[in-house]
Amino acid sequence: MSETEQSLQQNQERYVDNVAIKKDIEHHGYVLDDVWEKYFLGLKIIDYKFEQLKLKDLYVDDWQDKNMGKPVKIKESPNYKYLCGDKTDYIIRCKNEPSHSCELFDKLIQIFNTEGVNPANIICVDENNHIVDGAHRASWLVYKYGEDYMVDVLKLFIKQCQ
Repeated sequence: MSETEQSLQQNQERYVDNVAIKKDIEHHGYVLDDVWEKYFLGLKIIDYKFEQLKLKDLYVDDWQDKNMGKPVKIKESPNYKYLCGDKTDYIIRCKNEPSHSCELFDKLIQIFNTEGVNPANIICVDENNHIVDGAHRASWLVYKYGEDYMVDVLKLFIKQCQ
């Protein structure tokens, strides 16, 4: 292997310290979702930045049988459909993801309806604007304020599994 190839390989293995990112997030006045934070600390993050984006520019990976992980606009997601009264896709999602339930989402909706979404709970997206944390919050914000509503996001450039 040439020196150039070795250098490239070494550069590909450099990641941002996730604990340092978490401190920077807190320094900017944001917090990570408690449940998601454990997952976040295990990611191989190459870079990150804070941005403001319109909700219509964000995507949710829809894991329904018909879509199999295809990114969809928030208005096409099971979360948004649930908010609009069509609970079918979300119920299917709950069967596939035991960490989700209609009861928990109903409690979350009640909190959002009375207190709003805490702006300190930043929505995290990958480099393609796919939401990696905050899909329920983003869905409620679209439902309440529309797709042109601007939100702060933490954009993560994550090393994808080969």
